Order: sequence, then structure tokens, then C-alpha cells
Amino acid sequence: MATAEQSGRKLVRIQQNGRVTLPANLRKSIGLKSGDLVTVILTEDGLLITPTEDAKTVQDSSWLRDLYDYFAPVRDEVVEKGYTEEEVNADIDAAVRAVRAERAAKDDLQERFRNRPPFPQKVA
Repeated sequence: MATAEQSGRKLVRIQQNGRVTLPANLRKSIGLKSGDLVTVILTEDGLLITPTEDAKTVQDSSWLRDLYDYFAPVRDEVVEKGYTEEEVNADIDAAVRAVRAERAAKDDLQERFRNRPPFPQKVA
């Protein structure tokens, strides 16, 4: 019977804010480096963590780097004010939902005007 070590299983501890350190030998075995992106999927058996194919594209994206740098002062202010990552993420999620709802309402209004019958013409 294979031991946990031989099967690639490792016991890791969840740190503050849900952080988990993947053991170095497991990271190396699938070619993960610091800064790489992974996909985390909830399955019936637990979590599945896989390398993300697009990781290099996202990391090398100049617009994404520019956007990240643009928001540096906001990130610094959030840290200074003591907000938690969960609070920030909840606020971001709420803002995204609000913008999407606003866009959906605008799209719906435009669609209704596009499909409306023409205005009646005045007869002189």
C-alpha cells in the first residue's frame, strides 16, 4: 500500500485569510512557480487545484499590470484603514452586481425602444 508521501498527498495547514502553502515538491512536480495562477474547483471529494493554462498570458498582460498599478493607492488605503480581504471582496462583488444590473436595465430599455411600434403620424 502506498504511503501518503508516495501518493503525493500532503497535510497542510490553512493560514490566516484562508491561505494555503502548497508543498514545494508538489509544486515542482506540476511546474508551478511563484506568481502562477491555479484554478480551484469544489468537487464531491474536496478541492481540486490545477495549473491555469492562461497564467502566462494574464501575467504578461500589460493592461492588467497597468490596472493593478493604477489601484495601488486604493490598496494602500484599504490596508491603512484595516479592512479585511473579505470586506473588500464583498464590496467589490456588490459594486459589480450593481453595475451589471444597471447595464441590464439599460439594455432592456434599449431593446424595448428598438421593438416598439412606430409613433402614429399626424394627419394634417
